[in-house]
Amino acid sequence: MDLQSAYRLGYVPHNYHFGWSTATLEGRSELAIRLAQEMAGMVNAETMRVRPLTTLQHYWITPIYAYVRFGKWDRILNLDEPAEDLVYPGRYTTMPGAWPIPAGAINKQPKPNWEDWMSYRAR
Repeated sequence: MDLQSAYRLGYVPHNYHFGWSTATLEGRSELAIRLAQEMAGMVNAETMRVRPLTTLQHYWITPIYAYVRFGKWDRILNLDEPAEDLVYPGRYTTMPGAWPIPAGAINKQPKPNWEDWMSYRAR
């Protein structure tokens, strides 16, 4: 891998991640969400599946963290289920924690479990 490829692959999104982190800590939701979405768009869907580059999935799912942090429940409710082969947003990591939150926040109900959530989304 040449240095320019490494720079575009990891360092550019890393810089956006710093911007997202700072905007999040400052409570600047619009900027944080925009930076998270732009950063996610920089991650190639095939490259992030190749070990040892699976950590790129962290950049790809950062918009989900931003949506949760700033209560953008409608955006979370409209997310597609992640592919089974993805490590970070998979069935047992980020998504089960993020998806039930809006149902509880919107409906003022206890957080449903994963199966409840999938049947809720199937409606």
